[in-house]
Amino acid sequence: MEVDIQEVLAAINTLYDSQLQDRQKHDQASKWLFQLQRTVQAWKVADQLLHAKRDVNSCFFAAQTLRTKIQLCFGELPVEAHSSLRASMLEHLGHITEHTYQGIATQLCVALADLALHMASWDDPIGDLIAQFGNQSSSGNLVPLLEVLIAMPEELHSRQLRLGLNRRKHLEEYFRVKVISIIELLDVAVSTEGATKESTHLKALRCLASWFNIHTEDWGMLTSTCLVNDILTVVRNPQVAPRLHEIATDCVCSAMIMLEAERIPTLAEVLFAGVLQLGDAYHMAVALEDINAITNYARIFSELGETLVEVMVEQPGQGMGSLQVLHLLVTCIGHHDWEVAEITFNFWYKLSEVLYRKNCDSVNEQFKPYVERLIEALYRHCQIEPDHDSILVQQDDFYEFRERVQELIKDVVFICGSRLCFLQMTQVVSSPDVAKNWNLMEAALFIMQSVAKNLIPEEDEVVPPILEGVLNQPDTVHLQVAFTSVQLLGELNEWVACHPAFLPHVLQFLTKRLHNKHLATVAAKALDAICQSCRDHIETHFDALLEVVSSLDGLSVSNEAVVGLLKGVAFILGRLPPQRIKTDMRRLCTPQINNLRKLIELLLSLTHHSASPTTAGSHHLTPTTTTTTTTTTTTTTLPPHPPLCRASQCSTNENNSCVCSVDFAHVTSRMQWPQCNGITSFSPRHTQPALNYLSEGTDRQTEAVQDENVPFEKNTAGDPVVWLDRLATVFRNVNPNVQNGEQHPCQEVVMENGEQHPCQEVVMEMWPTLSQTFQKYSSDLRVMEHCCRCLRFAVRCVHQQSAPLLSPLVEQIVSLYATHGHSCFLYLGSILVDEYASEPGCVGGLLAMLEAFTQPTFILLTQPNGFRDHPDTVDDWFRLCARFLQRAPVPFLQCGAVNTILECGLQACMLDHKEANSAVLKFFQDLVEAGRKQEDQPDFETRRTLVDTIFNTHGEALVANLVTAAVFILPQYMHHDVAETFFQIMQYDRPKFCLWLETKLKVLPTKNSGGVDAVSRVELVEFHKTVTQAERTKEITRALVDFSRFFS
Repeated sequence: MEVDIQEVLAAINTLYDSQLQDRQKHDQASKWLFQLQRTVQAWKVADQLLHAKRDVNSCFFAAQTLRTKIQLCFGELPVEAHSSLRASMLEHLGHITEHTYQGIATQLCVALADLALHMASWDDPIGDLIAQFGNQSSSGNLVPLLEVLIAMPEELHSRQLRLGLNRRKHLEEYFRVKVISIIELLDVAVSTEGATKESTHLKALRCLASWFNIHTEDWGMLTSTCLVNDILTVVRNPQVAPRLHEIATDCVCSAMIMLEAERIPTLAEVLFAGVLQLGDAYHMAVALEDINAITNYARIFSELGETLVEVMVEQPGQGMGSLQVLHLLVTCIGHHDWEVAEITFNFWYKLSEVLYRKNCDSVNEQFKPYVERLIEALYRHCQIEPDHDSILVQQDDFYEFRERVQELIKDVVFICGSRLCFLQMTQVVSSPDVAKNWNLMEAALFIMQSVAKNLIPEEDEVVPPILEGVLNQPDTVHLQVAFTSVQLLGELNEWVACHPAFLPHVLQFLTKRLHNKHLATVAAKALDAICQSCRDHIETHFDALLEVVSSLDGLSVSNEAVVGLLKGVAFILGRLPPQRIKTDMRRLCTPQINNLRKLIELLLSLTHHSASPTTAGSHHLTPTTTTTTTTTTTTTTLPPHPPLCRASQCSTNENNSCVCSVDFAHVTSRMQWPQCNGITSFSPRHTQPALNYLSEGTDRQTEAVQDENVPFEKNTAGDPVVWLDRLATVFRNVNPNVQNGEQHPCQEVVMENGEQHPCQEVVMEMWPTLSQTFQKYSSDLRVMEHCCRCLRFAVRCVHQQSAPLLSPLVEQIVSLYATHGHSCFLYLGSILVDEYASEPGCVGGLLAMLEAFTQPTFILLTQPNGFRDHPDTVDDWFRLCARFLQRAPVPFLQCGAVNTILECGLQACMLDHKEANSAVLKFFQDLVEAGRKQEDQPDFETRRTLVDTIFNTHGEALVANLVTAAVFILPQYMHHDVAETFFQIMQYDRPKFCLWLETKLKVLPTKNSGGVDAVSRVELVEFHKTVTQAERTKEITRALVDFSRFFS
């Protein structure tokens, strides 16, 4: 189909028309041009537009199109068309001058570079380009030539080109051969045209920096040219043009990186000697206050340090191991601008790694003075401006810099010792000048905080004076000093645990800071840390902590602070006697449940008002958050909640724990499921009866409520997530030790166990309220996720003793999932399976839950791009299925939907989403294990037979899809899971796996987009041999990574 050029030009004019007011026309033009770029006709259209040279916009669009097509769609062109494309591209490049719009020139030059990399039939692209555009040519034109040469090394490792390992190796060898030609070309360019024309000088140095990425000993030839002297002359003069100084700096840095890989003594000596003489130039730049030049020198010194760090550690002070570069780096660290100091951080990180591996105290001693000077300089850089009157905010660049300082100090402090660093800052604090200036005091405390964790807890000389000074701070101390002091106490938690005499004072200090809204969050985190480490000494203070928790809602304390404190208190609570746990857990949970209930009551009240004909307008949720009952003018009754399990319906297992044996079959008893023959067998008409039934099962009294949108502000008292997170924190961190046969002390807070018991009121406040939260906020994904999280930790907290919640909970999440499709219900279902599927009485009901989840899931995933658009559903769905394989493999494998689940998994295993793909492959790994492990169990033969049947049907497709995914789709960091799956299959049936892998390798495409052989038969055989003979997963991972490089 021919494309009208005039139509293309019109669309381009519309796209770039800044005066166009009609946004719809602009979007239509953009979409139409994008679709054009994806067609085969785009090659011809782009060439025609470049020849026409109508205007800048049309030429830029054409150049961009050519670059994109060559990068991503080169395989569209037949091999015989490559030569004509090259001729046309060279013609277009011939028209580029220094006055050409840079965007067009760059796109065309990168396009030609990519073409040269793709086109295997172009034997000597660099030689041809130099011959056509070089100085010795009659049509010499260095502008496009240098741009193309700059792009070639940079594009060589572009994964977008998918050159393949073999083609890339061939090109790397070719580039190494051409380095001498590049040196000769640049030597002439710099000494002739570059001497008078700055633009040529710039491009020549950019080209040199780019080509330093090609590692070869031939770079030693540089010393016989003007190039090394030229770049050193430029960097030695901070008063040259800033751009030229920056490019020369890039050259020096790239050269030093190259010299790390290639030992070229002649070049290294000249270059390193020249860099070590830049100290005076640095000081001149400081005098000139030229921050750009100062930054460039810091980069050069840091790069030289990283290049020589191994030599410095092995031969300190000798030859190339001279410590002179450390003097230069310490000088840079001393600059008043913290951004200059930050440039050197990578060197200090690398030095710490090398010294840590060396692990030699005598070597550390030689670097110790430099690290001490580093920490002293960092202390000065961390000082906040004296007129700063508040706490640093996280969005502040300086805040981020101080965080990086902390990370650096933690890495290097072992060289001089944490105690010495702490003592160094103690001496700073004791200075009279520091005591008078809050910012100097705060910076010292900040550095102490960085190393506090590394102090030996038994240390009793350096820390006590500092701790006493912090605890005796006046209330009028600067807010930032108070903030850092609280952080320091949190970091000293292990030290406090070894010195319990300080504990009451620390607790008093921190609880007092909870009353300050600026300090509350950090104080709560510190209290959490203290509670975790001081659990053996803090029981006598527990009542006071409970009082603090109960009073927090009356203060200006963030929810994050409350959650942090609840975490610490709950952690201690789990170590108290069982009877104490019952009482105090009720005290922790009741305020949260009451506030959550009030939200629902208020919403129901608002809904009733809004339903009245006399009521108009929208309502905003602003409930109070006290622990007493809210008085309203309208009496509101909560809708009925799903009933708890009755005592007569509960049996006990061998540990006398309650195990619900209620049959869940009624969940799906009225649903007629179609035969599951594969993904494509599902259609809306199949699932509608199920969805209708599930919708009918929704409580009629809450139907109107859940559709009502009542706005609330996140992280306020009107946000149910606030109270759900607090409950979840309690459940998650109260982990009492329960012996076999004992009743879980937290059980009474979560459920009713038997007939009447003292905690019945708390029980009735919890599950009904959480159930109503599900119904009321069912369309709000965020609330549902946090509600599921809360119930997850509740179930995990009491394990199988939460069984009375099982039946109503399953009914509710099945109904809500069918209506809203939130994947968190699948995840909660997997928790229930993990806890209960090992009990025979619960398996039937859990399978009914699985079947009820099945059809809505497959409807969602079989939509166009369903897997890619819903990775969370894929993740949670296969996590659920994997739980069944772990806990009840035989019933699951006999389930009618298992074949459809497998068909879905065969597609999902190629999804390039880390968590989702990992869950799918874990499912297949568990499937293999179900057929080969626990041979002593009575159901082993049944499991083995079922898994055999599955692999006979789907095994070959699974292996084929995983090879496709690893080679063409998944990034390398995801290959481990594929390798683990392969290893498990081989453990199960190695001969079949070998056959399946061989079958797939025989049909793999062996040529890349340029028509070049991507992989040879020998390499295919080697890969097959390596994988099938592997004894460890790591060997398969390495083989997959290496093999995928043939195609990327």
